Amino acid sequence: MKASGAFGLAGVAWRVLRGEGVRAARDRAWDRWLEVRRRRSFRPATAAPPGFRASVLNVAAVPPAPRLGGVQAQLLCRLAAEAERRAVALLHPEPGGGYRLELQDGRRRHALAIPGGPLAAVGLADPAFEAAVHQAAEAVGSRALVVEGLAGLPLGSLLRLRQDGLRLLLALHDFSAFCLRPHLLESTEPPRFCAYSRDAQRCLRCLHQDWPEVAVGFQEERRAVAQELLAGADTLIFPSEFLRRAYLDLFPALTTASAPARVIPPSSDGRRRTAGRDRVLSPVHVAFLGGAQPHKGALFFDETLVALAGAGEGLRFSVYGGGGDWRLLARWRRFPSSRVRVRGYYRYGSLPSLLLGDRVDLALLLSIVPESYSLVLDECSSAGVPVIASALGALAERVPACGGLLLPAEAAAPDLARLLGALSRGEAPLPAPLPCPTPSSGDVAAAWLALYSALGLV
Repeated sequence: MKASGAFGLAGVAWRVLRGEGVRAARDRAWDRWLEVRRRRSFRPATAAPPGFRASVLNVAAVPPAPRLGGVQAQLLCRLAAEAERRAVALLHPEPGGGYRLELQDGRRRHALAIPGGPLAAVGLADPAFEAAVHQAAEAVGSRALVVEGLAGLPLGSLLRLRQDGLRLLLALHDFSAFCLRPHLLESTEPPRFCAYSRDAQRCLRCLHQDWPEVAVGFQEERRAVAQELLAGADTLIFPSEFLRRAYLDLFPALTTASAPARVIPPSSDGRRRTAGRDRVLSPVHVAFLGGAQPHKGALFFDETLVALAGAGEGLRFSVYGGGGDWRLLARWRRFPSSRVRVRGYYRYGSLPSLLLGDRVDLALLLSIVPESYSLVLDECSSAGVPVIASALGALAERVPACGGLLLPAEAAAPDLARLLGALSRGEAPLPAPLPCPTPSSGDVAAAWLALYSALGLV
């Protein structure tokens, strides 16, 4: 088993090196090491240290590791800022089974192991998860749960914990309450946005692609449980007005009275903002942000490269972001005239400096599913790089305020190719980037502390 595991890791490393390059592989390895170092900074304990009390218990389906995505990265930044002002407790599953309860109070860090099995991918209820939450809440004196996203968590168990007397604050980052696929990317060929499908048979066919155990009626039952859970929460926290409105539309029984909601935008990074580069009138270097991920528009970008053909001869492209379809990465690396460079995975918070160092003139955010906020837009703004984005989700509302251009939701690759060609020839003006109003991690922590205070939790 050990040998096969080693060969598996070697295979992944080789794919990363071939598809994304040495710098991406280095960044991946460095982030892994930082995770190990952070984990070791918590002293193992069998009980909470004397005097440790946390009025709220944060619960997440995965550890707060930046390599896992923006939700986990912003959670790590926020909890670090909160820990400077209050005692923080975070419960999450361990990869091999069981749970880890991390306690922070200033510089004190302790970790407790709590027994339990691995979370089921599909089940609505998990008694072991409920027992672990109760044990963790009792250990630190918590009266409320802050649930950091619903993806990967049993909705029925969360509802039962609420019925057991624990107050619920639900931080909603995507569409996990509506579907097991949190980004609503339908499993078709090619993949597409399901447009909030409510067709039971269509949903069943899609879910069966990855979860064969899903039975007839599962989606309807899950959505009914989700609606009861949302309506019974003490408050719902959204990253954007778009996602708040979307939830009110997707769950008709919800009202602002039955489910009080707050909008607290996340922090893209706790570091100092970067000064933008000098203004350019026509783009030469264009960045596609999303790697080879289908939901981030990788196929749209690929089709745009083909559609450009002889147009936009002066343009060159860089691809930032890791993972996805390795065949696409290889295709881009072999693209004619070497016009495409694959930078691949990058460390969270480093994008502004990368865009500046590589002298990027324009960024493409081509998600084919609705983004709930887009931390990447904040990072482009901090580097002074204008964007072209799909007019979906929160991007449709945020991009104009940040000085970018919107593509109609129905736009195809030839439309984007024509726009890029016109921009490169100076026939259309390149938008001037405007500073996006983005909070710091300290601002976000203060907003959460104010919420706890308003609910009588601190």
